[in-house]
Amino acid sequence: MSGFGSIDSMASMAGMMMQAANNSFAAAARKLSSGLAVQNAGDGPAQLAASENLKKRIQGLDTAIQNNTNSANMIKTADAGLGQVNDTLAHIRAVAVKAANTQDPAARAAYQAEIDTAMKGLQATADNTQFGGKKLLDGSARNAQASIGQDGQTVTTSMMDVSPSQMGTDVSAKGVAGIDVTTQQGAQDAVKVIDSAMARVSDNRADLGSIQSNLIEPSTRSMEVEKSNLQASVSNVRDTDMAQAMTGMVTARIQMNAGLAMLAQAGNMSSNLLTLLGR
Repeated sequence: MSGFGSIDSMASMAGMMMQAANNSFAAAARKLSSGLAVQNAGDGPAQLAASENLKKRIQGLDTAIQNNTNSANMIKTADAGLGQVNDTLAHIRAVAVKAANTQDPAARAAYQAEIDTAMKGLQATADNTQFGGKKLLDGSARNAQASIGQDGQTVTTSMMDVSPSQMGTDVSAKGVAGIDVTTQQGAQDAVKVIDSAMARVSDNRADLGSIQSNLIEPSTRSMEVEKSNLQASVSNVRDTDMAQAMTGMVTARIQMNAGLAMLAQAGNMSSNLLTLLGR
């Protein structure tokens, strides 16, 4: 009976070896097919928790980067509008200079008509420069908030009102809207009003550009670097080591073959023992 007991023990050991090898082979195959070494808590509770925390941080950075991008685009939109205003003011100034240098009343009247048309363009820019459905250059965005960080940090931006009646008011009460070049004095005064308005536009563009280049863009770059590093960390924690997984599969296959060999040997031993007993 001791002979059969040894055979049964060998067969049991072979079965356990094959089961363990089969589980190892399946786990390695799963890791290789998914590319993930940690797919659930059973694969590594600590690693899974760490990777999930890192992923939450990455999601937060994604949101912050998008907010920064939106703020940068808002400033770019405002700057484009201000650039158009500056070009229009420069044109009006050139016309005012012509009016100041002519003695022909008819010519001055024609120049005034040209300026009046340009005024409509300025007002259209004030009314139509928008970002995300919000007007930027009509005076309603004097305290617009721009995102500059990953924890909700913002900075207040000041976007001027480019309506003709609101520019150049430090020189003339009516501002650009009150320009009248039908007289030589009026044309000369118009140049002063326009110079003041253009200086204000340039200052506003410089302020917005400084916020974009010195606050928003560096913050965005910093967050993008951090996001990249966190993604690498998640990869280190969760991704499959392909070489290790392949080695595991090969080892498991060898163990399964060894188990099969043990089972075969146990079967042969049992047959031989029965043959001997039968004799």
